[in-house]
Amino acid sequence: MNQSAQMKLTAPTLSVTDFNLPSLHLLHDEIIVTLKDTEIHLSEFNDDNSQAPLLLDSITVLKQLSCIFELISLVGAEALNTAIVNGLQRLYDNGDNNDTSLIMDLSEAIMTLDRYIEFVLLTESVEPTLLLPVINKLNAHGQETPITADYFAAFGSSSVIIANPEQNFQPLDELNLDTELLTYAYRSGLGVALLNQDGNVSPDDQQKLDAMSAACALIASNTAVYFGKRPPQLSLTLPRYYR
Repeated sequence: MNQSAQMKLTAPTLSVTDFNLPSLHLLHDEIIVTLKDTEIHLSEFNDDNSQAPLLLDSITVLKQLSCIFELISLVGAEALNTAIVNGLQRLYDNGDNNDTSLIMDLSEAIMTLDRYIEFVLLTESVEPTLLLPVINKLNAHGQETPITADYFAAFGSSSVIIANPEQNFQPLDELNLDTELLTYAYRSGLGVALLNQDGNVSPDDQQKLDAMSAACALIASNTAVYFGKRPPQLSLTLPRYYR
């Protein structure tokens, strides 16, 4: 951000009871594209095992998706996504497109994850135990011990309602905001957060993180306006190379 409008904002603390629904909405389209591409790559491998390198492409992108789910504390989606990654890796390592059972279970898991994301967005609640059957079905291919509902016990219960959803989410299309700009700002900062390994951040990367934080704060501010609350005075200003 330029010096005249630079904002130092603290990133919101994310947990299953303080869920950042705007973040999931901003990334929703990209998540759907990622899952669709994975489904296509799996189908192409099923038809021709020489297409195995496509599985590696999906594995790389899905690992990043797992980091996103971890960041926003969507623990059920993270567990299922990780099971999908492990299943794809198993297919690639074996180079065997005759493993019909695993391929079918992976296809079901991808579709289930897609539907689960829609469920979370529509109901503003998370039910990670709904994913247990398909997670365990995939994990069984690697002879892993089945997980139980207790796996999610640290998050309160198998059915956790998002606390104060009216304070966290209002559909972006009702807020008269530049969603393309907000999405770009958020993804730029998210890329820095996911890829950073040592905690050292360059000035350019810090600007991207500030832009991501400003995008979240701007949505929260305008949501507060919608509900008749007094918001902080915020604006979103991006570095020159974003414009």
